[in-house]
Amino acid sequence: MKALSRTGWLVVLLATQVVVLGALLAWSASVHGQIRMPLEARLPEPQPGIHLPARDLLETASILGAPEFLGIELPTPFRRHLSFQEGQMFWLFLERNLSAATPLVERAREAIQDPEDARRVQDGLCDGFLSFLYEVGGQRDVARQNWAATAVRELQASPLVPWAKKLDFVVVSSLAETSVGGLGFVTDLNPEVLLILPEHDPARLQELRLFRQRPNAVVLPAGVHALAPGLWAQVLEAPVGTGHPAELNLLVEGRDGRVVLISGSSLNRPLDSLRHAQQSLDREVSRYVGATGYVTGADTSSLQDEIRELRHEFPDLILIPNGNTSLLAHGALEALLGPRYRPGRLGTRVDL
Repeated sequence: MKALSRTGWLVVLLATQVVVLGALLAWSASVHGQIRMPLEARLPEPQPGIHLPARDLLETASILGAPEFLGIELPTPFRRHLSFQEGQMFWLFLERNLSAATPLVERAREAIQDPEDARRVQDGLCDGFLSFLYEVGGQRDVARQNWAATAVRELQASPLVPWAKKLDFVVVSSLAETSVGGLGFVTDLNPEVLLILPEHDPARLQELRLFRQRPNAVVLPAGVHALAPGLWAQVLEAPVGTGHPAELNLLVEGRDGRVVLISGSSLNRPLDSLRHAQQSLDREVSRYVGATGYVTGADTSSLQDEIRELRHEFPDLILIPNGNTSLLAHGALEALLGPRYRPGRLGTRVDL
C-alpha cells in the first residue's frame, strides 16, 4: 500500500507540474503572441554546430546599412553575405526592464487607437528586452536580406527566450527615402508596427504607401526625450535654410555608464549633436556612431577645424562613422583622430 501510495503521489505531482507548465505556456502565448513582427515568415534552419552566447548580442548596435569599408571581409559566419544599400540601418538589442509608467510605454499607449493593440504593444515593450531598428535603409529587399542574415540567424543561434527574438518598434531619423525606404519589409509582416519619429510634415507620413491604415506613430518635438532606462531620443532642428524638418538621433547608456550617440542625421554635424547631448543629459558621451555629414573632402580645412574642436571638447571620444562619410573624409579623420577613429563598415557590431 505504501508503494502504491508513493506512486500515486508521484503521479499527482507529475500531473500538477504538467498543468502548471501548460498554464505558463498559455500565459506566455497570450502575452508574447503580439503584433510585433516575426523575424521571418518562415525561420531558416539553424546551422549545426554554431552557437552564439547571449552576451554577444545584448547591449550592442549592429550596422546593417553602410559600405563594406575598403573591402575588408567580415569574420563571422552570419555577416559575410550582407549587401550595401543607400542610407543607413542599425539593429539595437538591449536588456531593459520597462513598466506601464515608462515614458515609451505611455507614449505608445497614447499613439495607438485600438485598445487591444495598445495592450499587446505594452506587453511586448515590458518583456525585459528591447530589440528595435533605427533607420531602415533605402531598399526593402536589401533591408530584409541584411536583417535576416544578422538578427534572424544570430538570435536563432543564441539561447535567448523566444519572446526576446521579436522586433519591438522602429525609430527613424527623418522621413527621407534613405531612412524609410526599407520599411516595407517590416510592414509586410506587421503593418501595425510602432514608429518613433521626429516632427515632420503630416502629409509626408500619409504619402508613404507602406501602411494599410493610420500608422501607429510616436512623434517627438525638438529636445531630448527619455524613452526607457538608459535610452533617449535627441531631436534636433535642421540647420536654417536647408528646408528640412527636424532629425532624430539616439542616445544610449553604455555598460560603462557613459553615453553612446547613434546618428542617422546628415545635416547636424557630430560636434553640434555631441554638445547638445552632453548639455541636455549632463553625462559624458564616449562614442559617436553613424552619419557624420562628412560627405565630401572638398573643404578639408573646415573639416580639420571641426575635428580639432571635437578633440578639444571631447578628448576621449571614439568616432565610428559610416554610411555617407566619403573615403576622402575617412582619410582625413584617420589622420586627425588616430586610434580614436574606427570606421563602422557594413556588419560591424558596436558594444554599447
